[in-house]
Amino acid sequence: MQVFLFLCVCALCTLSEGYTVTVNLESPRVLNIIGEKYISWNVDPSCNRGFHETNFSNPNLIAGAQGLYPSRLRFGGSGADNLVYSFSENSPDCAAIDPTVCLTKPDYTLPGCLNASHWDRVYNLAKESGSDFIFGVSFGLEEACMAPKSYTWNSSNAARLLNYVKANNQSLWGLELGNELNNEGGSPCFLQPQAQAAAVEKLAGLLAGTSTVLIGPDTGYLNPQDWLSAYLPLVGNRLYSVTHHVYSGISPKSFADPNKLDSTLPEIAWYTSLLQRLAPGTEIWAGEDGPIGGGNDGTCGVGSVCGTFACVGWYADDLALRSKHGFKQYNRQDLFGGAYGLLNSPTSKMALGANEPVVIKPDYWTAFLWKRTLGTQVLNATSSDPFLRAYAFTGPPPSPYSPKSCQSSNMQLLLLNLRNETSLQVTLPPAPNHFSAWLVSPQAGNPLGSQALINSVPAPGVIDVSTADPAAFLRGIIWPPISGEVAGGITLPPLTTAFLCYLSLNNN
Repeated sequence: MQVFLFLCVCALCTLSEGYTVTVNLESPRVLNIIGEKYISWNVDPSCNRGFHETNFSNPNLIAGAQGLYPSRLRFGGSGADNLVYSFSENSPDCAAIDPTVCLTKPDYTLPGCLNASHWDRVYNLAKESGSDFIFGVSFGLEEACMAPKSYTWNSSNAARLLNYVKANNQSLWGLELGNELNNEGGSPCFLQPQAQAAAVEKLAGLLAGTSTVLIGPDTGYLNPQDWLSAYLPLVGNRLYSVTHHVYSGISPKSFADPNKLDSTLPEIAWYTSLLQRLAPGTEIWAGEDGPIGGGNDGTCGVGSVCGTFACVGWYADDLALRSKHGFKQYNRQDLFGGAYGLLNSPTSKMALGANEPVVIKPDYWTAFLWKRTLGTQVLNATSSDPFLRAYAFTGPPPSPYSPKSCQSSNMQLLLLNLRNETSLQVTLPPAPNHFSAWLVSPQAGNPLGSQALINSVPAPGVIDVSTADPAAFLRGIIWPPISGEVAGGITLPPLTTAFLCYLSLNNN
């Protein structure tokens, strides 16, 4: 790392303002089609993510989710494997669960109760934001670890959920069963993939006659290749998509390091290759990702990049890199709950009341602008400099609030200047006439701050329906674009992420 920093600083010393970098479009061939719900988001029901202290009917939280339409809400995480469902009044199912324990000693493994009112609020968050709902069914991890070789999944918990959904005319787009169970493949649990596969077969039986799909297995860090290699031949034809959790772990020193951003490529290679071989026809998903894992207390640790501007470029680059290599959906951990969330409470505590304002973190605007400016067909763009990351797209953006210039655009670019002191003059691929662009930059040049500038204007930092209509800034793009001629290129300030739509004069 010391050698890299030395070389980087020396390179910056020799470069002047306006240093020219060239972006090329290698071929008009489409590499991948990601779909309109590629950028999706999670709600983690772990008690150390504030799930039980969050009111999901909060109108400001709903507005934040609506701003990322169209998406899928994935309800899952370690806490999902420790939930007991209690949907009837005076039900004894949750009688043994002490609700105060989670407040005094939050932990991944603590059991929690999902009652009807809490379920309905989360369900309505998905409904009000127009999001498909994916629910992570409890695997019964504690019981499984007591007898891993003989464990048989008890489906009664899932049956209660499905009966409640049917009785209330609700619907689920998808179900998954178990979260990062491969991490329990070592001591002291020694859980095996065959147990998860057998449970999925049982769950499939409960879904007979419905349109709900199955996804999974949501593998984590411990030997995921081995787990998937044993699991997929058993259930591959049952799955709509295969999910793996892909945290890369950036830091204040590495968030703008091109080598660090590319460090995910070996994982992408084995994951996509394995799925193409063992589960052809299923979609490839990043089931969870964040700038770094939240840790047992959800804070991401001391001195992390979580909640800072440094996540803006990382998030954009990771989304783009995976879109280029065959991924169909990317679920961010998470919308709210934990320091790595896109939204936060005013007190930064993992809890939210019924009407409290919601804080917008800088990387929320990455997803917001992507949906309004970038199409769903991925092209192959390259850059002449490793510190300028370049990606190309075509087709209409998925958001209905996309500006006209982007809806009719024949190509869009995502550009990231990773240099922390030097502006770059970017020579663009030739195309008709003009472009419109939105540039996301750190306030006062501070990448570890909590504010973003969009086209030099501070981005809104709070959603509060009691003082302003969130539709005014969470539907269409409120910042006038930077316009220019393609032949003249574009200047990117340091650490800037740019969303750029090509347009012809008659669409200007």
